[in-house]
Amino acid sequence: MKLNTISKIILATASMVFIIFSPDRSLKAQDVGAEWVIKPNMTGFEEFIYHEDFKDMVVFTLNGKKGVANAQNKIIVPAEYERMLINKGAILISAGRSDLKRDDAYNNLGQKVNEGYEEFNYLQGGHFSVKKNGKWGVVDVYRKVLIEPEYDKIEAKSDVFILKYDKETATRDRVPMKEIPYVQNHKPAEQIEESPIPGFVKLVNKTPKSPVKYGFASLKGDTLVPPLYTIGECLDEGYAFLSQDGQKWGFVEIKSNKAILDFKYERPRKLPENKQLPLKADGKMGVVQLPEGKVILPFEYDNLDIAYRKKARAYVASKNNQWGIIEPNGNYLLPMQYDNINNASANLLIVKKDGLFGTWSPISEKLTEPVYKEIGNKNDSICYVKKDSLWALYHSVQAKELSPHKYDKLTSYGELFVGEYQEGGIKFSHLLRRDGQEVLAPENATIYCFENGTCFVKRAESAVHIDKNGKTLHEFADNTAQAIERYWISAKDKSGQQVFIHSNHLPGKEIWLESLGELSEALRACKFKGKYGYMNDEGAWVVKPVFDNALNGSSRHLRVKYNGKWGVLKNPTIKK
Repeated sequence: MKLNTISKIILATASMVFIIFSPDRSLKAQDVGAEWVIKPNMTGFEEFIYHEDFKDMVVFTLNGKKGVANAQNKIIVPAEYERMLINKGAILISAGRSDLKRDDAYNNLGQKVNEGYEEFNYLQGGHFSVKKNGKWGVVDVYRKVLIEPEYDKIEAKSDVFILKYDKETATRDRVPMKEIPYVQNHKPAEQIEESPIPGFVKLVNKTPKSPVKYGFASLKGDTLVPPLYTIGECLDEGYAFLSQDGQKWGFVEIKSNKAILDFKYERPRKLPENKQLPLKADGKMGVVQLPEGKVILPFEYDNLDIAYRKKARAYVASKNNQWGIIEPNGNYLLPMQYDNINNASANLLIVKKDGLFGTWSPISEKLTEPVYKEIGNKNDSICYVKKDSLWALYHSVQAKELSPHKYDKLTSYGELFVGEYQEGGIKFSHLLRRDGQEVLAPENATIYCFENGTCFVKRAESAVHIDKNGKTLHEFADNTAQAIERYWISAKDKSGQQVFIHSNHLPGKEIWLESLGELSEALRACKFKGKYGYMNDEGAWVVKPVFDNALNGSSRHLRVKYNGKWGVLKNPTIKK
């Protein structure tokens, strides 16, 4: 829902525009729960934008045109542009005027950088190439001429200017703009190659026009593995997967430079905790125990995937288009007789045979043979299973159906489930717990459950807000009441005014809001008893409702109107 349009306060005489600043010290930061960036003392515009890279300034709109003002009662750029693009650090304002078919560049002192030039290009680092009398030169953001306009073309690359005149080319060093306010010129830090294995030094071989290669040395500086490799997965015990060409990988003991596994494997996956690693070589997969390099499952499988997400002690295996589940010792938990087995989640594996689906639980190791047409909600141990055209709740760990097959649709809300079905041409909704027990008997209503476990039940002429046990928290004798925005309820009060309540608010502790802004940067601008403040998505005030108006959060800041004047607050929920 959009907030009320900001009232237009336009103070203009002839072609002059005045933005009035009058300090207001009556409201302190601690009064509202946020720190002021620009105190509420600005007016004279329709709307404005504040950005953290454009310190103490705002882009404002007046009569549909954009300009820039600072917090010291000074217009930096007049309000005559359709668009504004602010360079990081506030060293450039690129402003577009469609009437003149041109762009202008201003610095943060209000000087038009391109004044007197035919064209300009921003070169980064506070420099501009500018064109005069058909020739190009270079100026800085404060209009200081660095290179006179005498060249056919000027480009900037890295730390030099490239100057072109006729068929000649020259270069000139670039001078950093250290004097530009708000721009920090950091000296590039030297890259220090940290070793991925404790107790060893990482060697680097940087060859022009060739990929960087790595090796290892001892802490004393003795070369152990020459820098000829790309480094893959490593063990702190002093072992690493290495490759010379990025295609074939071997497993090497660093201190001896000895290959534990030859250089013939595809790049390995992430090492599991028990260091039993599925590998692939020559199109076949097996499992190797590291760091010894012992083969514990032979390289004869077309596919091997870990069936236990936390402890790799079983594998989904396929061979000759047959699938099963096998332990590292070769024992089959499921025989190789299925058409497919899919790792759906840490709670559930889906087995398929003859076009039907079943489940196998990596937690309980219980199997339901393939008898279902479809399985849904696979990321949860409580999933849905379909027979014919109807769904039932199903516990994959217990391999047990929790409800009859009667639902056209099932929807999960974490601790609660909503089942929908038709009977006699009437749509019914049924609210169930995770164990399949009933919370609300089926009725002709629409049920929406919030993330906090409460639910909104919309009936033909009324609605109720209930807790997870079905107890009524709020009743709404209003057929327009509805659940919105994940956590919120919209309804009308006794006077017919639309109001909003958070589903966390318990009876007697409600905060009935008159307007609800969109969620932006973790906050919503909300109106309460005629004043605006900011709530988080849990329904708690973060910035108290004391303002005449408030806009959605933007660029880590909040724009608020107090006593008729606009200011800017830091968003207290965003920590740098």
